[in-house]
Amino acid sequence: MERNPFRCASRAPGGILSFLRFGRFRQIFPRVFIPMSSFSELLIDRTRWSSVFYAIAAYLLAAFLFSSVWFFGSWEMWWFWGVLILLCASCAFAGVGAALDICMGSPSRRYPARAIVALLSLVPFLGYGLIRATGESSPGMPIVAMEAERSLLLFATPVFVALLTLVCTNHRMRRIMLWLLLADMVLVGICGVVNHYLTNDMRILWVAANDFHYEGRASAPFYCPNHFSAYLNIGICYLAAICCTPGVKRKTFLLSLVVALLLTAANSYSLSRGGLASLFAGLAVGIPLFALRGHRPLFRFGGTFLGLLIAIGIGCAVRYTNNPLMQRMEKHPLWHAWMTSESHSKFADRFSDSFWYQFDRGTYIDSALRAWRCNPVWGIGPGQHSNRWGQFAATEDGVRPVNGDPKTLKKPRLTNTSYHLYEVHSDWTQLLEEYGVVGFLLFLIAYFTIAAVVFIRQGTVLAYSSSPIMERALPTAALLLLCVYTIHSLFDFSLQIPAIVWTIGFLLSAAVLACSDSAAQAGRGEIS
Repeated sequence: MERNPFRCASRAPGGILSFLRFGRFRQIFPRVFIPMSSFSELLIDRTRWSSVFYAIAAYLLAAFLFSSVWFFGSWEMWWFWGVLILLCASCAFAGVGAALDICMGSPSRRYPARAIVALLSLVPFLGYGLIRATGESSPGMPIVAMEAERSLLLFATPVFVALLTLVCTNHRMRRIMLWLLLADMVLVGICGVVNHYLTNDMRILWVAANDFHYEGRASAPFYCPNHFSAYLNIGICYLAAICCTPGVKRKTFLLSLVVALLLTAANSYSLSRGGLASLFAGLAVGIPLFALRGHRPLFRFGGTFLGLLIAIGIGCAVRYTNNPLMQRMEKHPLWHAWMTSESHSKFADRFSDSFWYQFDRGTYIDSALRAWRCNPVWGIGPGQHSNRWGQFAATEDGVRPVNGDPKTLKKPRLTNTSYHLYEVHSDWTQLLEEYGVVGFLLFLIAYFTIAAVVFIRQGTVLAYSSSPIMERALPTAALLLLCVYTIHSLFDFSLQIPAIVWTIGFLLSAAVLACSDSAAQAGRGEIS
């Protein structure tokens, strides 16, 4: 008859500590609850206390990433600060762990040089943003501190997510977080579709969508359907990377393909022209250039050709069938200019006229560029677009040309007091407007540094066949994500949504770490 381990532990000399350290405690309670060491080992070996603080910080980071999307993307101020408490707590525990490492003189881990380089590339941009926020938007016009704080936090918090990923997570924890994020995206897709059929999108979670009802387009848990689409695009890019990774098992390939198709189907309920177009355009560029690396040339050519045929088929199905997405496309002024132009010269004129004076994004971008020209080198200041909008935005009087003749244009006589715009609806334009040429170039340096680190080591990661598929797919997923969001950010402001930039920050940092880990394995000759 087997004895009760709890009774034996309590009666043995030093029973509880012996049970905790040597007994069946690890079998009774899974290791997920004690990821680094048991409690008794901590009492004996104080140099490992830091591991517990790092583990708590990692779990808080996972909870932060998982929950942020369910509070309307953490866009509004009260939800942003409420969710950010988890990130602050994670930073606090990680800081205690680092302090213990320093005090004990025995660091528990080493940090790869490539990850440090990628993080340091962001420091000049953040430093410039902090300095710029202390100046004036323009001579005699001070910067609104709260708006500057919001803008800087949108750039700084993903960097903290990346830093915590580097300091606090190991391979196992990152895989757990990747599974959680994929599950989160599936749940978001289900939530959007179910909400669409149950309420006709008249509610967003527990809030009535009075001012955020977009003609029956799925958006929950986000206010805007375009952000719903952008968030799902992250999961689709990652699953596409898994499907394209050399050596993927058939079951994993089929499961990833099915889930990617389901997320795409949920995405289609958003009817987001920009979100869906950027997804297919980004994948059309990224899959042949990046995702098929590591395959034979014949396979790459065949895969590219097959993908082209699928894209043409999807395009024809959307174009020549009666569907809600095509009905929205036909209302677009740029589509109308394309379909009604009789010659190339007329098309160019009509397209320009439609973009700048009829397309809402065009008018927003035009006003942002006017604001940028008042301080092109340094920009108008972080987060100052919404405060300067009324000064530079176009009003109805004398704005639109008569019969397309630019000579009939007049300067607006009044400031725009009837409509307030928080964002430009173009992340790239808003970056240039608020941070100027200097900030724009500093951001591009960080952008291309991270892309280069991932791209250069992507081949090494793909060759490391013994590494789990979820890690081997990370660099490819990061490159696909950069392709999609580079296009999407031309005409939308999804990178102004905290939950989206936090998720992207984690995936990019995990991809850089996957590159660094595989490079180290290659240096030891462990590439199989």
